[in-house]
Amino acid sequence: MANEVDDASLNDNHEEELEEDVTPETVISRIESLIHDIVNQLDENRLPALEGNGIAKAFGQWNQCRSFTNIVLVLSYCHALLLANRTTTTREVYYFYVTHFRSHKVSLEP
Repeated sequence: MANEVDDASLNDNHEEELEEDVTPETVISRIESLIHDIVNQLDENRLPALEGNGIAKAFGQWNQCRSFTNIVLVLSYCHALLLANRTTTTREVYYFYVTHFRSHKVSLEP
């Protein structure tokens, strides 16, 4: 049980360190890098994939196109918000793209 507490406190400390290092400029740079990678992959006739922080998500199936589009739309919206130094809610994102998202639940999916 003591190990669980120690592990939890280590995770909390790690998350706090990560949050301190993240600035709007860092997030903008990461979004731009992701989009640049996607464009390069498509230019090289490769299937797009999102990679970062040890996580990779490929979009090689037709049924994944909508999911990929959702991610790119939200990244684009977040990029614009960060550049304008604004914040938003998931509800506002949904209504901005109301013709794209089938339901509010879809706009909340990762």
